[in-house]
Amino acid sequence: MSIIRGGSRTLLSFTLAAAVSLPMTAQIEMREPPQRKAEDKKVVETPEKKKEKAANEQLAKDLLTRASGMSKQLSDSERAFLLARLAQASTKTMKEQSKAWADEVFQVSSGLPNDAQRSQNEMTAMMAVSENDPDHGLELLARMEAPAPRSDGRPAPDMRAPAATMLFQKVWQKRGAEGIDSLQAAARQLGESGNYPYMAMGPIIRQLNRKDAEKAQSLTNEAISFFSRRARSDQSAQQMGMFLNMNRALIPVPMLKDILSQLVSDALDTKDKNSNTSVVISTGRGSATMSGASSLILFQLLPMIRDIDPEWAKKLEAQNDGLRAAANLNESATNQAGPQRVGMFMGGSGSGPLPMANMMEEMKSREVDELVKDNPSQAVKVASEIHDPVIRAATDARIAAEVNKSDPERAAQMLKSAREAMSTAKEPADKLKILVGLAQAQAAMKDSEGFTTTLDQAYALGEDLFRKSLDKSPDLPLLARPGFDSMTRVTITGIRLDSSTTLAHVDGVRMPILQALLLVAAAQGLDPDGPSQDTGFRIQIRS
Repeated sequence: MSIIRGGSRTLLSFTLAAAVSLPMTAQIEMREPPQRKAEDKKVVETPEKKKEKAANEQLAKDLLTRASGMSKQLSDSERAFLLARLAQASTKTMKEQSKAWADEVFQVSSGLPNDAQRSQNEMTAMMAVSENDPDHGLELLARMEAPAPRSDGRPAPDMRAPAATMLFQKVWQKRGAEGIDSLQAAARQLGESGNYPYMAMGPIIRQLNRKDAEKAQSLTNEAISFFSRRARSDQSAQQMGMFLNMNRALIPVPMLKDILSQLVSDALDTKDKNSNTSVVISTGRGSATMSGASSLILFQLLPMIRDIDPEWAKKLEAQNDGLRAAANLNESATNQAGPQRVGMFMGGSGSGPLPMANMMEEMKSREVDELVKDNPSQAVKVASEIHDPVIRAATDARIAAEVNKSDPERAAQMLKSAREAMSTAKEPADKLKILVGLAQAQAAMKDSEGFTTTLDQAYALGEDLFRKSLDKSPDLPLLARPGFDSMTRVTITGIRLDSSTTLAHVDGVRMPILQALLLVAAAQGLDPDGPSQDTGFRIQIRS
């Protein structure tokens, strides 16, 4: 999780993790979408560009159709995953087919275990549909089921809530206040199962309040009425905390304090049960670590508690050294001039939490990726603070092309250091991570020869890792398998530089599911406005 503060602007970004980290891209703007600049609205296309665009669209359609044809060779779980990716990749150029693939996901997944992977597939399909038909997306949301409890009895993450967050914004953008009744009905349905979509309705209510304060107040009252029915989990508590932050002006102080008291009580009761998860807060003035995901909830609620009852806030801080240190860092960052980053990275994947040092390094690496386009010099500065040799090498390689525009010598040194780090890396997964960074830099710098060599290495290493993972852990979700994410990134990068060479590598992949998914990645890469890489699933809230 990361928070950027500066003036009245707050950006909260976090990764939702189920049993494992499952990459999927999504960003939510919790404010009116910014107006595009006039020069961005009108793009003049030459006849050659139009011809190239049409050819790429046709090739993308052919690749998606070919991938779809391979689905009959797969198990139902693999097929559902592939169909969800197909629906996601075809929203622009094959709208009706995208909808058909999304509906098929729900048909196939109905016979699969009600676990996190099924929820992820259904959410991907539902969001694909919502790109063109948000109302049908609401219908699919209604078909998603609450996940079965974990084997130890704890509630499993309910993906319907983040799915609703994205979907409700789509409906609001399309229909505005006219869509409120549909959204209210969908929220009620989820609330009846104990999972009212507070994170989804929060921004809707806030935006509606600008136009219809009475209706916004009514929706707030209804949302709070579901609080007593909530499924008690860290995820639901975090969402409720966001809701309170967004719409606290609509909630009487006594009621607000009562809700906060219950959330704090729940967090304290469960704090020791999830102590294997660490939350790291980092700013320019230092860092602090809190144990247990519930500590994040306390950290999130603390500013509101300070406002309504300072003595209560002091008592909470006194009971938790990590919380007190994190709160002090947050306060100093907020009071400093200029934007300051407070980053939180929560461990707890299927293979256990990352070492603390790696959590911090990965957090900085993600920050570099966000900075490099708009502020290359600051990106280089943050990258220089990364000490893990693999993460540093991969990060430097990824941003070398952008640095090359203003400082070719520095970029050349960054690439040289990345190659040296790769040659000394002992783990194949580490080598592959650096290779992907090098490939992205080589493609951006139009180094076709160097890219081809890197592509050869990346594909050989990635497929080997993927195959060994299948043999060792056959039940591991596809997105969590070593090699898959890296091969997807390098395929998206490669198809834009040299489609023939990249597709030849895809054709050489021997496992049907991996080949089909890379065909989808290649199709996505042919979209000039599509993602440059398949990043982790994140929700961003700006206010």
